[in-house]
Amino acid sequence: MLQLAVRGQLVPQNEGEEPADSLLERLRAHRTQLIKSKAIKKPKKVPPVAAAPLPFQVPPTWSWARFVDVANIASNLVKPAKYPSAPHIAPNNIEKATGRLLPYQTVAEDGVRSAKHRFRAGQILYSKIRPNLSKVITVDFEGLCSADMYPIDPWIDRRYLHAYMLSMAFLEQATDDDNRLAMPKVNQEQLSAVMVAVPPLLEQKRIVAKVDELMGLLDRLEAARDSRESTRLALRNAALAALQYADSAEEVEVAWQRIAERMDDLFTDPADVEPLRQTVLQLAVRGRLVRQAEGDEPASVLLEQLAADKAQLVAAKKIKRPKRVPAVSDDAVPFALPQSWAWARFVAVANIASNLVKPGEHSSKPHIAPNNIEKGTGRLLPYQTVGDDGVTSSKHWFTAGQILYSKIRPNLSKVVTIDFDGLCSADMYPIDAWIDRDYLQAYMLSGAFLEQVTGDDNRLAMPKVNQEQLSRVMVAVPPLAEQRRIVIKLGELVGLLDRLAERLEDTKNLHRAFAAAAVHHLEA
Repeated sequence: MLQLAVRGQLVPQNEGEEPADSLLERLRAHRTQLIKSKAIKKPKKVPPVAAAPLPFQVPPTWSWARFVDVANIASNLVKPAKYPSAPHIAPNNIEKATGRLLPYQTVAEDGVRSAKHRFRAGQILYSKIRPNLSKVITVDFEGLCSADMYPIDPWIDRRYLHAYMLSMAFLEQATDDDNRLAMPKVNQEQLSAVMVAVPPLLEQKRIVAKVDELMGLLDRLEAARDSRESTRLALRNAALAALQYADSAEEVEVAWQRIAERMDDLFTDPADVEPLRQTVLQLAVRGRLVRQAEGDEPASVLLEQLAADKAQLVAAKKIKRPKRVPAVSDDAVPFALPQSWAWARFVAVANIASNLVKPGEHSSKPHIAPNNIEKGTGRLLPYQTVGDDGVTSSKHWFTAGQILYSKIRPNLSKVVTIDFDGLCSADMYPIDAWIDRDYLQAYMLSGAFLEQVTGDDNRLAMPKVNQEQLSRVMVAVPPLAEQRRIVIKLGELVGLLDRLAERLEDTKNLHRAFAAAAVHHLEA
């Protein structure tokens, strides 16, 4: 809309109106008088408009001018101690690209010490740092602003100039010479040289009125959309809560059917699928995804057999004897389990393997690092060989059938099952599963597991789960036959969720493409 406005395509031109050329002649005379009276400083010379290619064609009644021809970049640095109760405006008090003023405080409340610009009512404030953020506002009060801002006296319609400074026509010029550093700035010379498309004065006012009308419409549309989205999220969360806290597999089926009937209304964005995926995993590891079968051998019998098998492996020196971990206490378990299930420490259902090797001997083997595993899904992403990755330090040797778990940043839930041999980062644990491998992976992706491995997280930039912490994690263990039924059901539901996410992503991309095409058509 702003692009249409500053290109002369938003409102019709009136032939009888004074052309912009005449307006600019008066402004030049006005500027000369202000300089002579020393009301403003004489600006540095900028190249004439004719010396540069024009950004785009404008209507015949319009003219191009340099920014310095239509406004004065003011500078009035003062000591803030003299103005403790004055409003203080900094770049972070201006909303990006909208021209809206955000909440602000006084000079005293902000604890301002260094010199600031004093601004007047009627000026435009423009942030010269990070120009790509388009932080520009009009002010109707006096105060102090950051030295990283320019107070500007507009000589054409203030609100038209404000709209122009928010448009891409202005932004593309203000960032053209940007050096792309962390804190780019627009200096006064660059701002002075920006070319401004200037309409006749009466047309400027019509443009501003039309922009206000359309902005009001867009604000109402946005408010209506936000209201609908808030209602949708509330309904989605209520449906997920009903599913997550269902007390039996039968109640899960009912809650799932309700979601399935309103899937298109409740889930409209690919990001909506993740909480549903996590809910399904939580149901699976709590014994509510599939029904229990009376004939299944209880998990306690399975765990006894695993303990005996582990003892034999330790005796045969096939695995190292793990450090002792506390026994599972009934008063410390994360949640209640079905009668045929049992709680066990991680070390009782899996072996945390370690076999560091030199990479030079395995250059053609696959190399898996944490960034080769998708967050929270258990999917393996594209990877390269040890040689292609230029690996030099020692890595873990893993074998087909193991689970790889990233011990760094455990909140990212990077865990994957592997069906080939290779080398993995020393920041990962190769794990031998002694219960159903796919069930254990699902448990390691669930919130039940995540809450435990992040419970002792020291919140540093690179938190890690050490082997002792992982060994102590409590695992909800179903009967072996039920583990397999859970894995089959999860496969069905995760496949459904993957297709849902893909469909929502396609729809989102289609909406983007349609919006871009519509805007292009309007600007053409």
